[in-house]
Amino acid sequence: MKKSISFVLALALILCMIPTAFAADGEATGAADALHALGLFQGTGTDTNGKPIYDLDRAPTRAEAVTMLVRLLGKEDEAKAGTWATPFTDVPNWAKPYVGYAYANKLTSGTSASTFGGSSSITATQYITLVLRALGYESGTDFQWDKATVLSDQIGLTNAEYKNSSLAFHRGDIACISFNSLGSKSKDTEKTLFNKLKEEEVIPVDAILDVDALTAANEGAFIDADVDPNEYYSYSNVGYIDDFFSVDGFSLNHIKVAATDDGYCFKVSYKATKSTKGNLFIMGKQENDGKPEGYTFAIDSKKDAAYIRVSPEFLKDNYHLVMRIENPNGTYNDKNNITLSSSFDTASSPYRLIDYVDDTSTADGFSLYSLEVAESKTGYCFRMQYKSTYARIVNFFVAGTQDGTNEAFSFPLQKGEGYVYRTVSKTFVENNKLLAMRVRNGDSYGEHNTIRIETNLGAVAEDYSKLTYDIGLGHALMVDEVKGFRLNGLSASKTEDGYVIRIQYNSDTAKGVTLAPAGLNGDGAAQFAMLGRGGGDKYLKVPKGFIEQEPSLVMSVKDIEGSGGVRNFYVVYPSAGDVANLSYSKLTYENRAAGAEQFALSDLSVAPTNGGYIIRIQYDSGFSRIASLFPAGAQGQGMSYVTGLERGSTYQYIRIPKSLFENENLLIMRIHGQDDGGGSNFVYIYPNGK
Repeated sequence: MKKSISFVLALALILCMIPTAFAADGEATGAADALHALGLFQGTGTDTNGKPIYDLDRAPTRAEAVTMLVRLLGKEDEAKAGTWATPFTDVPNWAKPYVGYAYANKLTSGTSASTFGGSSSITATQYITLVLRALGYESGTDFQWDKATVLSDQIGLTNAEYKNSSLAFHRGDIACISFNSLGSKSKDTEKTLFNKLKEEEVIPVDAILDVDALTAANEGAFIDADVDPNEYYSYSNVGYIDDFFSVDGFSLNHIKVAATDDGYCFKVSYKATKSTKGNLFIMGKQENDGKPEGYTFAIDSKKDAAYIRVSPEFLKDNYHLVMRIENPNGTYNDKNNITLSSSFDTASSPYRLIDYVDDTSTADGFSLYSLEVAESKTGYCFRMQYKSTYARIVNFFVAGTQDGTNEAFSFPLQKGEGYVYRTVSKTFVENNKLLAMRVRNGDSYGEHNTIRIETNLGAVAEDYSKLTYDIGLGHALMVDEVKGFRLNGLSASKTEDGYVIRIQYNSDTAKGVTLAPAGLNGDGAAQFAMLGRGGGDKYLKVPKGFIEQEPSLVMSVKDIEGSGGVRNFYVVYPSAGDVANLSYSKLTYENRAAGAEQFALSDLSVAPTNGGYIIRIQYDSGFSRIASLFPAGAQGQGMSYVTGLERGSTYQYIRIPKSLFENENLLIMRIHGQDDGGGSNFVYIYPNGK
């Protein structure tokens, strides 16, 4: 009995130390349960299982509040047995014993000479006044009743959560204030209300309320008095910034967090020569007087760690947390704050490396080693391995939405080397093609402070580099407006569910690549990839239809850094590598392309393939250009197929469907010039002979 009562009381007091206008359901319920176990709180009835109904989210009346106070003091039997005279004419019969006792013992007064206002709602200030009077303080002498929170904050009955008089007041607040009063000392004595009730045999004499240990947020209350949370939970490091942190007699070793069955538990490891207290709260969630809303915990000079258990909702969608360690004298300033990341390792699956473009050359003192991602219960958890010469903030957002109009996340980086985690929603990843992280230099950003991440999170460069790229992709540069970029080669490797295209390149700056079907046979689904500054190999996963069905693809390479529409524009022929060795037959054609500048057609031939035909063009061209093939008759409905013709003397290929070659008597191939002007630039092809 002794241990179980101690545990219930400990848990309830810790929960009620959390400063909120109305304690959350679990917090108020814990206080109500503890008081009910001691016979100091009843509720409004019982449910079908015989459990008490507390109605904690309902506003209490003045009559109910006085009744709960009398019951808290263990005076219910005395109140019911007595005969009390009051001047009030509006007290309901059931409340008369309680109001009479309170009035006779100078705990309450009326709203006028003849009215008590029993059916009116009571305010926080009014109930705190009742409790202070019960502790021996006199209104008008020790405190002003309309400013009762000033004294209640000083003696620890409350923690500044009721200074805002406009906030709603509920029965749950009464439960927490009532429970807190058990550890409060009566005026001019060292005796707490809890000990007074034991002496009067109102509560069991073996009940334990260790006020000092409980005020210190005793970690035993989280699980069991004999279990160390450090061993019970699996903790992960939390990223934080403490560059300007300074508290007399206090040094921080580390902050860790663990997932529990019903929330999270923070472990704060420290050394302290003086006892004090701390608050953990959401950045920006502070009242005008500077008091934070969150969780209060104690720093005990006799211990080396504090444990703070928080709800899952506390961390949901909160980008930054602040841990404030007060000076031993109760004051605080800007140097008392530590900025924490509200996100940590939440992975529910193994981490895998992801592709990214590291464009952080002007992020002073920052080095990125790797980026990984794993699924979590609420979305995705990103893990960054890095090195930084000082603490800084990273903003994580959808590329192109730096103005904050879209969903965004941020997290702090500690000084030194290590890992940092950031959990984001599923929609943040799955609804956007490109994400960006901006690494802050103090209060500003450099020109190149961005990491760009493709949301094709399955594209792992390490795996793709091991494939065999035996399918050559013919390509021709049509527009060259981006300087400092060179395409060295295009090739593909077949996989079980599609193809991986390897892009070999050199580039002075980061680029974005878009690959899409050029012909009408494609479904228009574009694939996107990032090309990092410098050069190397980049891998892009595409569906089977891109290689096996499309006659040609369009690849646009854009300079990301403020270039607008400027780009390199390539036409890619998917089947150049796997159709070069087919058996081709000479086509009947009529060359009317004499007006095509710097172009000479050597031969046209055709070969059947699965689902269609491949037309091979043998030519010599003085520059890169486009060739388009389309039916001359109305039967083709204007359908055209495009390929790029590279500069020089070589072969190029166009894939066309079976129906086009077999049903059309005349096909026309247009050889486009640099300015795509008029002139004689057509070749007439006769599939069935002229």
